[in-house]
Amino acid sequence: MKITNQNDVLTERITYLKSRQAHELQLLKQQYDITLNNLKPINLIKSTFQEFKSSKELKSNLINGAVGIGTNFLLSKVMFLSPKNPLKNILYNGIRYVANNFTRKNQKTLPQ
Repeated sequence: MKITNQNDVLTERITYLKSRQAHELQLLKQQYDITLNNLKPINLIKSTFQEFKSSKELKSNLINGAVGIGTNFLLSKVMFLSPKNPLKNILYNGIRYVANNFTRKNQKTLPQ
């Protein structure tokens, strides 16, 4: 009599574990599909743009970098006309120094 009871308990336990295994397999497959969908290149690009739109710090850093690059580009174009003139070279370096310091000091007040 005791053997039958133990067999019933064991059968119930096996049935429970099989249903649990099937449920976990289903969850694993769902998570695999979600992960696969998120790793597609178009979705990676979309999520990057969403992060860019929501990050004010990233926008501020991008604006500061663009201002710095633009200032240096314009100054180098002006100075390229006569690079051998030492007065213009000193003036160029002075303006570049002032522009870089201005950008650093006003980093927090630039539009976001």
